[in-house]
Amino acid sequence: MIQEANSWDLRLYEFGRNLFEEQLRNLRHTVGLTASETETSGREIEPLRSAVLDRFLHTSTLGPTLRYGRLAQSSGFFLDGWAERGYWPPIKRWLRWAAPTGRSTLYLPLQRTGGPGAARFEIIYPRDLATLKDLEIRVDGHPLPITHMDVKQGDDIYFHLSEIEVPALHPSAARRWTTIEFVATSTDEGTAGREERPFALGNIELL
Repeated sequence: MIQEANSWDLRLYEFGRNLFEEQLRNLRHTVGLTASETETSGREIEPLRSAVLDRFLHTSTLGPTLRYGRLAQSSGFFLDGWAERGYWPPIKRWLRWAAPTGRSTLYLPLQRTGGPGAARFEIIYPRDLATLKDLEIRVDGHPLPITHMDVKQGDDIYFHLSEIEVPALHPSAARRWTTIEFVATSTDEGTAGREERPFALGNIELL
């Protein structure tokens, strides 16, 4: 009786599953993987994920590289290991939350051959301040000094700004994508070492 009452739901599920499997097979073929190298289970998806990211980073950008401007979540820049989150006003613009590991990566097509440039990030963090204190921003794997400032109205902190200076690249070493990593760690008294903590990232300004 349950199967009969839900027959159309079961058909829809089967149709969606077959469609997903077909798209996944096509994606494996596109990135040069065989079915034996990666399957649909969570623990086997990493080879496919890595191959897709590698293909992306070796693909030329469709638009011009960025030198100045303001980027919002809807700008379409590439994010790695992020999940959607919503917040009550007035912080509803914060749409991205770092992965559970407390580490996330941006891939931006930055113009870096004309000299160094500043980048400013809006960050919201747990109110224990430990996350902000130990926040590290790395460009192409190298940690950079960070300038911090709060944006307040009265005694309320609306959000926090963290600014770095992105170093210039020699023209012969120009990259298609600039990799910007965000890592927030803090010492947990209940564990033997340091743990990475989550945080949220809002708009980005290239100054």
